[in-house]
Amino acid sequence: MNRPVLWVAVFLLAGTYSAAAGAVPGLIGALAIFGIGIVLIPFRQKRYSTAIGIFLCIFAAGALQWNARHSAPPGDELSRIVGGLPGDTPFSLEGRVTRADVLLPGQDYMSFWLETDRAGTENESPSFIRGGVVVRWSEPDQAPFVGDRIRVSGPLSTELGPVNPGTRGAEDYFHRHGIHSSMRLRGAGAVTHLQSGPLWSPGMWASRLRSAQANRLASAVPESTLPFVLTVWLGERRTIDSDSYASFLESGTAHILAVSGIHTGIMYITVAVLLKLVMGRRRRRLQALLTMAAVLAFALTAGARVTSMRAAVMVVLYLVAELFDRESDATTALSVAAILFTLSNPDLLFDTAFQLSFLSVASLLLFSDPIKGLMEKLPGPSGMLLSPTLAVQILPLPVAVASFHVLPSIAPLTNLIVIPLLSIVLWLCMITSFFTFLLPPVALLFGHAIEPFVFFIRSIADLGSGFASGHVYLTRPTGIAMGAYWLCVALVPLAIRSRKYRRVLIAGALTSAIGTVIFWSPIRQQAELTVLDVRNGDAIFVRTPAGATLLVDGGARTPFSDAGRRIVAPFLWSNHVSHLDAVVATHPDHDHIGGLHYILDKFRVDALYLGPDLVDDPQEDDIISLCEERGIPVRRIGRGDEIDLPGAQIEVLHPPADWPDSGSDNNRSVVLRVTINGVRTLLTGDVESRAESLLLQYDLSAEILKVPHHGSKSSSTPAFVEAVRPEYAVISTGRSRGRPIQNAAVIQRYE
Repeated sequence: MNRPVLWVAVFLLAGTYSAAAGAVPGLIGALAIFGIGIVLIPFRQKRYSTAIGIFLCIFAAGALQWNARHSAPPGDELSRIVGGLPGDTPFSLEGRVTRADVLLPGQDYMSFWLETDRAGTENESPSFIRGGVVVRWSEPDQAPFVGDRIRVSGPLSTELGPVNPGTRGAEDYFHRHGIHSSMRLRGAGAVTHLQSGPLWSPGMWASRLRSAQANRLASAVPESTLPFVLTVWLGERRTIDSDSYASFLESGTAHILAVSGIHTGIMYITVAVLLKLVMGRRRRRLQALLTMAAVLAFALTAGARVTSMRAAVMVVLYLVAELFDRESDATTALSVAAILFTLSNPDLLFDTAFQLSFLSVASLLLFSDPIKGLMEKLPGPSGMLLSPTLAVQILPLPVAVASFHVLPSIAPLTNLIVIPLLSIVLWLCMITSFFTFLLPPVALLFGHAIEPFVFFIRSIADLGSGFASGHVYLTRPTGIAMGAYWLCVALVPLAIRSRKYRRVLIAGALTSAIGTVIFWSPIRQQAELTVLDVRNGDAIFVRTPAGATLLVDGGARTPFSDAGRRIVAPFLWSNHVSHLDAVVATHPDHDHIGGLHYILDKFRVDALYLGPDLVDDPQEDDIISLCEERGIPVRRIGRGDEIDLPGAQIEVLHPPADWPDSGSDNNRSVVLRVTINGVRTLLTGDVESRAESLLLQYDLSAEILKVPHHGSKSSSTPAFVEAVRPEYAVISTGRSRGRPIQNAAVIQRYE
């Protein structure tokens, strides 16, 4: 009980989590009444009974707060109205901008968040309606700033991003931040500026400062270096291309691309070290105040985003003790921060960025000094500089693996080099930004000085990701595995410090480490068939009762997006799949075969199945070449074949080996009937009416049908629908180039 605030935070978070997990409200209320009763009723051990009662009340308060926040129907007032109207209904919205991207000259896309207070369709006058909207603007002419009041018009949708079971996608992220609708705009003049943000708003000043810095840095920093600078200094990570991001991820350095705990920690450590070198041990209060000011200024410079502000608040709370001549206590500071953030928004408990930033700062504050003590024998200030590099990586590890699905074993080595280089880059960014406003020619000097350091950081990331044994892609760990890991982390330092119980603590740490490995994936998993949300494309995952796995198609790959990388692979890793017994490419259209390139490259695959070799196709040739490089067998299948998969019967119904090679690729799609536990599912690719007419001579009955060709009018003929007579029909589709999602006549036919 030496740290009562810690226990307040523990019980508050536990109550919040229990309510989110579905705890019965009646049980929560009973605990609250019981806790109050313990406090009021006199007991012999009054001190301990009072503490127990108070903590039970805090537990109940956390649960009640969660339930109160989620008592309303899903979404907000605006999204509930939008959900009840036909798709693409035009709306006119007015409100204030709460977050906005930086817009640089020549950029053709940006997005911003809008907190609306007036809305209406084109046939009615706007009325008072509240809601959160993300606006995606192509070909913008001028970016709005945080706090600005604006008007926009266009179709509203409640679709915020792909949604798949077991994964945390864009929709989860937006919902946690109060965004429940989206709007797309195009062209200059699409946004009408009504009023500038209030002068007293820190967010308005942060937004304008951020935009001004971005535009001035663009003129002072070399073009090749600018995306990295905008990412690590202003938090504009969208400027980093996917291949570069993958290199950072596989080398264990991707955390430097999000302005959060690591950047705040670097600023805190470097400022504290410099002040200590200059001022010694004198005037500790002044040093604390200057460090606080530097950390908060950095968070403001980064746009006062939630992630950077969270980390800054944690550091400030840690330093407050210095102002009162008290010893700084990391545990108490972190506990206070956890209480404040949970009370402000309990949904943050499940936000990955919050978890990583909180754990990064916690890890830095808790382990930096112990590691520094172990590294005292290193020459000069090496131990002081390297200890935070190692410390910051300890606690976030399982959450990072759960989020990014990669364990970079080379990370301790790459970060020993990258983080000191990042410190230099951050200081050069600050100096360059300062001089861009005062002496632009001097800013050019410092701006170009950043280039070699960024080059070295990128080189280390590329080198680290290039080592085959330097990283391994892993599935998401279970909650038991994560708990066992943190228990091991807690026991190791205790074992180092303790002499009396060292053997017991070491045995406990080893047991926890073994438990982490054993329980990383669930012992058993249920059979499933999932039609993934890959927008306008196909990707179907099958797991049999025997645990065998099959993937049919992988979504689209275009110059702008790769469904295999962004959607299918995260879904598989999140659902504890690292090995695929079979992969089927129904036909070589880019929205079916495109995403399979990434899957075949990153997963262990026993065999790839293709339809009969009827024509030469470049996309199919590319995928075959990749399989040859990876040593994956390629097998051709046609009508009458079966795919051997334990726990399921998989029949190939189409195409026959002698199917004519003329006509569209769609009619050459492989059609499968998958039977698991007596339930038949017909997977039809993109077959159209010509192939459907041939299939009618066979038994097509199935309980579940993946509707052909995304619900297009070229498929799903009345005779075909009658022959299958499914209980459920699933259409894998999405908005594409302004076309309707599916054909209305086809929908009516199935109904």
